[in-house]
Amino acid sequence: KIFTDAAARAQVEAVIKEHDGIMPGEIMGETFNWLRPSDLVWRYVVDNYMLGKSPRPFDLLYWNADQTNIPGPTHKTYLEDLYDHNALSRGEFRVFGSPVSMADIKVPVFMQASRSDHICPWQSIYKGARQYGGDVRFVLAGSGHIAGVINHPDAQKYQHWVNDALPGDCNEWLTNASEQPGSWWPYWWTWLKPLSGDKVDAIPPADCGLGDAPGQYARMRLEDIASGAMPEGPNSKTATQKVAVPKPVRKKAKSS
Repeated sequence: KIFTDAAARAQVEAVIKEHDGIMPGEIMGETFNWLRPSDLVWRYVVDNYMLGKSPRPFDLLYWNADQTNIPGPTHKTYLEDLYDHNALSRGEFRVFGSPVSMADIKVPVFMQASRSDHICPWQSIYKGARQYGGDVRFVLAGSGHIAGVINHPDAQKYQHWVNDALPGDCNEWLTNASEQPGSWWPYWWTWLKPLSGDKVDAIPPADCGLGDAPGQYARMRLEDIASGAMPEGPNSKTATQKVAVPKPVRKKAKSS
């Protein structure tokens, strides 16, 4: 609630306005760090600042530090409609005026959750799995928000729990689940393979002049967005390119 109360919302509004309708990824990253302050904040204050130790290389945290800037309206819609009102699970969330119903999704669905996830509690994800209208396979992985997902089988780390049934209570699901050692990826593949059809040759990538992955946009910073400039890419002819950046549209209040 600390990050979603009235005072925090007012700060978010001010930040988005200050950055031309964008919620800065840097602030989002700091917010997520403060959800686990002992591990992601104070640990480095003690080790690096007070004890003078150099930070140890940590591939997952390096990847996690690559923050994503979010359009302000998207951020506010998420907080108000999906977090406050839980509109999606109630069938009340609308896109372009049309309600979105998860029960209308009939295709096979595979859902993974991590048991120690501090951002997406697995109990909540389990409730979401029961919202779909088709066949759903739910798997619970060991570890947390990142390491529970990015867990290559060769690492032989953690474990996962499987249970084909989806009872109403998540604790009942876990009680009757089978604990398996290692990554959940092979289990995912055994589910996915029968649904994937025959293998085909890879399609040759087209040369669209956009450069190699991850693309130029991945190197854009807030100052680039504000100035309308795009950093130079592999196929760019100039150092910077001007790009049109849409401004948020403010609706005028109707006069009575």
